[in-house]
Amino acid sequence: MEANGRKCPKCGAMIEYLCYWEKAVNSGEYWPDGFHDIRVDYVIEFYFMCPECGKILFSHKEAARKFLRGQPIKEEEICPEDY
Repeated sequence: MEANGRKCPKCGAMIEYLCYWEKAVNSGEYWPDGFHDIRVDYVIEFYFMCPECGKILFSHKEAARKFLRGQPIKEEEICPEDY
């Protein structure tokens, strides 16, 4: 069987995709009948994580894209171990 993914640099698992997490600022109006016109204004931060160990691997979309395409990743593109 051939793996169609990459090896997690933190746990060594073969992975085919990355989990995504983001923190965003939302805004809108709150009326007596509830929220109105809720919208995401901007994303504060986001991360790409290993679906096996859950550790954060990347904080840049381009590094995550290169990783999933099997292109070389520089060590400084991987989030630190204690991140």
